[in-house]
Amino acid sequence: MLKKTFQSLLDFLLPISCLGCGQYKHLICRKCLTAIKIESATVQTNDLTVLVSADYANPLVAKLIKTMKYQGCLQLAVELAYLLSERLKISGLQTTLLMPIPLHPRRHKRRGYNQSIELAKALGNLQDLTVNQDLVRIKNTASQAKLNRVQRLRNMQAAFVYQGPSLENKHILLIDDVLTTGATIEAASQAIKKAGAASVSALVIAKNDL
Repeated sequence: MLKKTFQSLLDFLLPISCLGCGQYKHLICRKCLTAIKIESATVQTNDLTVLVSADYANPLVAKLIKTMKYQGCLQLAVELAYLLSERLKISGLQTTLLMPIPLHPRRHKRRGYNQSIELAKALGNLQDLTVNQDLVRIKNTASQAKLNRVQRLRNMQAAFVYQGPSLENKHILLIDDVLTTGATIEAASQAIKKAGAASVSALVIAKNDL
């Protein structure tokens, strides 16, 4: 009862409103979410195919991603997973396991969450797919934000290792929020391929062209 009263007071003082239309009680309402155009674009980074779900140039898409990622509004992962799910549906891609891009344990502990894990779990529920979290980040890399593509590739070299059961005959779909140069997702893909996966592809919400 006390918790419910506190939540009601919090809602009164800090009312939740849709980031799209301003409607109360939803960070993103169904109308605004379903109005986001689902892309059919793919990006090829070396030998990895990345499915892109929406346009980062859409202010609402960028706002949703940043609110989830930097403000810890993880409830948005469910709504954003809808975009991933719709993109996956039109791809016809064969998928066995979903695998989120991991953070280094120290960074994960400091932040308290990994938005890619939350996205993968929500997408798994929508598509009835298993989420595998046995890809491990063993290199605590420097921030990628101010690095060019060559520097990012060097920074991510040998950053991941797979530490789970056999991936033989498995089709892995890597999950992340945003694709920039592709250095991170390529390094993760290499680790999965070394573990014997039959194929590796990736799915992101959007591509940010820096």
